[in-house]
Amino acid sequence: MKVTLAFLPNLWRAPQVCCNCGQSIPPLQQVPIKIIEYTDWSGKRWRTWQFSFPYCTNCISESTKGTNLISVFRRQHAPVEANFVQSKKYGTLLRKKEAKYLDFTFKNEQYGELFKEANKDLLFEKYFAEIQASNK
Repeated sequence: MKVTLAFLPNLWRAPQVCCNCGQSIPPLQQVPIKIIEYTDWSGKRWRTWQFSFPYCTNCISESTKGTNLISVFRRQHAPVEANFVQSKKYGTLLRKKEAKYLDFTFKNEQYGELFKEANKDLLFEKYFAEIQASNK
């Protein structure tokens, strides 16, 4: 499942259930994913953000098997994927601005729905419509 959010990382909320199996079996551990944001048009300057998702100990023990915890999210079948911050331009000719957004892809459909519901105010379509309306 794909969820597109406005790039406001301090406001994102992750549901406190395992992002792989969807169960709330304690203890949950926070596994970070890295998000890259280019700050220059040439791509020479960039910033790395980290955002954490909960992961239960059962899923960690099944998926790691001899690797460290952070490598769980580097595998081909990671439960959550998000890579680069993208932008969409809006505004008039001399007042062009850009709104940044990020696509999250979830392996677990239930967790994707929970994440979408927890961040319903930050969905990019809604956010982009609001900032365009306020710019007129």
